[in-house]
Formats: sequence, C-alpha cells, structure tokens
Amino acid sequence: MRKLLLIGDDLVLLQTRALILAEWDPLAATSSEAPRILDGQTFELVLIGQSVKAERVAELIQKVRSVSPSTRLLLLRVPGGSQNFDVETFDGLVMNPEWLRGTVAQLLEPHQSHSSHDRKHTATKSPLETA
Repeated sequence: MRKLLLIGDDLVLLQTRALILAEWDPLAATSSEAPRILDGQTFELVLIGQSVKAERVAELIQKVRSVSPSTRLLLLRVPGGSQNFDVETFDGLVMNPEWLRGTVAQLLEPHQSHSSHDRKHTATKSPLETA
C-alpha cells in the first residue's frame, strides 16, 4: 500500500505539494486521473486540494470510501464553502508548508486512531500569520 495520493486540478499547486511531501513519495494526480488510480492502488491518505470542484470532490470521496474504507481523507478548501463532506477538512487560503507536512505526518502515524467524521478545522488566521 502506498502512503499518499495527492489530487488537484491546479498543476502548480499539485507539484508544489508533491515536493513539500516528498518524504512520503506521494503520487500526484488530477481529479480526472484519480478514479483510475484508485481502482488499481490503495493509499493510507488521500489529500484533495482546493482546486477540485465540489461536485468532483463528492465523487472522489465516494470512490475512496468504496475501494478502501480505511483510507484517511484530507480535504483542503477555500474559506466560506458551505458544503460539508464529512471528512477531515482545512478551510484556509494560505497553507504553511510546515503545517501541511505536520498534518500529513500526524494523519499517517500508524499508532493513532483518526476518525474522519466530525473533524473540520477552520482557519481564522492563515498558518503564516500564527507563526
């Protein structure tokens, strides 16, 4: 099982996240490529970026849950989104690379139990402002 799948439709953001999270050897894919990849591989964590449209996010979450119910999901969204996807969510415009690395590391820790239900994090300040 591979550790990490990054999904996004902004190729610059996708490549940047892949570099930031390189220690987990992530596989990066667009939202149109991801379903095919999910059919052939399982992942410990799937990160869906804010460039993926809400309708597509719902489809991807359903796909992940159907092929690998134990896979954790992390959703990055822009503030103000009204749709609740019932997965770990970060609402924020700016994500500090260290915040992203730390969050992924925490979600990939094998000895901790993480529930994807009722977990939503809303940033009142950007992680850069709190540093």
